[in-house]
Amino acid sequence: MDTETMAQDFTEDLGLETRISDSRYSPLLTTIGPDFRIDASNKISINLYAWGGIVFTDTRAFRITVFDDMGDEVLKEVVNFDNNVAFGYNFGLDLQFNLIEDFVFLSLYTDYTGMNQKSTVSFDAENFEGLTKMRFLNYGFKITVIPPNK
Repeated sequence: MDTETMAQDFTEDLGLETRISDSRYSPLLTTIGPDFRIDASNKISINLYAWGGIVFTDTRAFRITVFDDMGDEVLKEVVNFDNNVAFGYNFGLDLQFNLIEDFVFLSLYTDYTGMNQKSTVSFDAENFEGLTKMRFLNYGFKITVIPPNK
């Protein structure tokens, strides 16, 4: 999580220096679904996939501290998260090149992942319900090595 930007925004909106401790949002997407391979030639294949499943996440609590103009602490809150399990989906495309016959492959890939997750956010004794809509577009290169059958 970009807590530095959050702190800057709070400082600007409140007019008081705000510090926010580090936090992290860590999703784990577990999916199942079809994967199709189309051989364009003996060296090139196209892989298409569309998967769905469940998302488990962990959001670390963080501390918000606000200081007045004299540098005295005027507010200190710990923000806790209770994330619900959510449905997630992923679909993508790989363009795979067979570099060493059935052993080493180089792929150009892109995939799109999404989910909507309900969370309970708590400050001291107050709880708030929230919805996080996550969307990821990933792309890049990958190398796959498949050991030969013995």
